[in-house]
Amino acid sequence: MAASASGKKGAIQRIFALSVALWSGLSIDEVGYLDLPYAPPFGGAWDAIHVAAQEIMKKM
Repeated sequence: MAASASGKKGAIQRIFALSVALWSGLSIDEVGYLDLPYAPPFGGAWDAIHVAAQEIMKKM
């Protein structure tokens, strides 16, 4: 598994989360359901990490 991200907001936090997932040996299924922090006024519970991992799982 590998990860890359770019953007003005949130990219570095996503890379931090994915680097922990890589070093911990999490499966793509586990990454798809990680308990990531969120703030309802600013965004929903489903992060781009969740969405991407679940799309990958559909293709496997």
